[in-house]
Parts: sequence; structure tokens; C-alpha cells
Amino acid sequence: MAARLSDVAKALDINASTVSRALRDDPRVNEKTREIVKQQAEEMGYRPNLIARSLAEGKTRTVWMIVPSLSSPIEREPAEFAASALFDAGYDMLIAQHRNDSTAYKRLLNRLNEG
Repeated sequence: MAARLSDVAKALDINASTVSRALRDDPRVNEKTREIVKQQAEEMGYRPNLIARSLAEGKTRTVWMIVPSLSSPIEREPAEFAASALFDAGYDMLIAQHRNDSTAYKRLLNRLNEG
């Protein structure tokens, strides 16, 4: 089982919120503490829980693009450009293809609306 944020905090005998801030390079945590926290987290095999982070932040940092297909340059090139620009801004892009099927398109929209 992977180490949790609270495990890293306990190992260092510091508050979990300090660990969280240190792992996100928050300037409120001094640089030496950030280095110690990051080293301990790596040694323990800590991996951030992206679902918990997205709940806390209120955003997923994920953008969906729904397209008919990616077979032609007019569909593929904007998707590639958007994916690159979003990645540079710290977001991920997921692409869903509906293949010009209205039922598939509606299902994808419903899934997005459901979260």
C-alpha cells in the first residue's frame, strides 16, 4: 500500500498541512523543510491522491474534448494544439470520439454532466 500524506507527516513529526504545502512548493514553507518533506515522501513511495486533490481544489485540471474522430487533419490538429497548450498550463486533456453517432454523443455529454 502506498504511503499517505499523513504517513509522511507522522514520519517527520510535522503537521499534514505542512507536508501538503511543502509538496506543492508553497512559499509559506521554508525551502529546507520542503526539501526534507520531498525526500521523505519519495523514500516512502508517496504518490498524491489526485481525486482528493481535485475535491479540495474544486477542479480536476482535466479538459474533455468530444470530436467525431481524429482521422482528418481538421479534427486532429486542433486537438493536438489544445492538448499541448493545456499541458503547458498544467492541465490534461481527454479526447472522446463519438464517430458521428448521436447516441454515443449524448452518452458522452451525460457522463460529463454527471462528473
